[in-house]
Amino acid sequence: MAYLRSKSEATSHTPAKSAQRMHRRVQSGRDRHRPKIGPAGTPAPPTAVSPPDTLHELAALLTHELSQPLAAIHNYARGGLRHLEGGTATTAELAEAMQEIADSAIRAGEIIRTLRNLVRQSPPERQRVDPNDLVLRAARTVRPECRQRSIALELDLGTGLPHLQLDPAQMELVLGNLLRNALEAMDDTPPERRELVVRTARAAGNHVELAVLDRGVGADEDALPRLFTPSYTTKPHGLGIGLWVSRAIVQAHEGCLWAEQRPGGGAIFRLVLPVSGSGTNAR
Repeated sequence: MAYLRSKSEATSHTPAKSAQRMHRRVQSGRDRHRPKIGPAGTPAPPTAVSPPDTLHELAALLTHELSQPLAAIHNYARGGLRHLEGGTATTAELAEAMQEIADSAIRAGEIIRTLRNLVRQSPPERQRVDPNDLVLRAARTVRPECRQRSIALELDLGTGLPHLQLDPAQMELVLGNLLRNALEAMDDTPPERRELVVRTARAAGNHVELAVLDRGVGADEDALPRLFTPSYTTKPHGLGIGLWVSRAIVQAHEGCLWAEQRPGGGAIFRLVLPVSGSGTNAR
């Protein structure tokens, strides 16, 4: 049975005609999949990532991102109907199911807005956000799936972290992608080893790091940088689009996102964001 514990409680483009510009990273030696480091240990400014350039890519984005909230709406609606048909429904249970359906519909709308802004290359709509609250909201969306997959979910949240200036809907989309990828990566992991950890902590150079650790199949060292390129996927039915979009969103926030092998098996995805946001939409 899964559990949850806490130690502290993506110039405008015309999609059909613009030339596709893929993300390019400077790679060198063993650390070629990590971001370049600038003065005082801070991540160097990221290379730009282009928006999707074809209708196929746009369709893939929508399919990938909307699948989770639509599945949640279906599951909670079916569960409520079963309780009603069996005569076992309580007001509290039905109210909870209706609330989850409403929340999932809101998330679907936020996803559409986020992807629309990504295609238009609109600047993020920044707000002052507690990074731990961001993690708690993202974790809440995957708790039912963790229980279903018998995955232990642990939140290791740093204390006294500074607030970040970011678009909460966009960053929840990124965290949701990382969490769902981690869950799916552990399909072949023995149940007793299935562990998903999300950590927050201060990072060098006035940054905050959010890390997602799993005990899944991981990836070869040479494959790590390719995880963030369009159409590359390690999943049998994957679209190879989620991590690409996630990095585009992170870069729009002047941050960095990369993957590492986890000692003992699995993967670590590190998301580093600056404490001081910029842009005219910050508030």
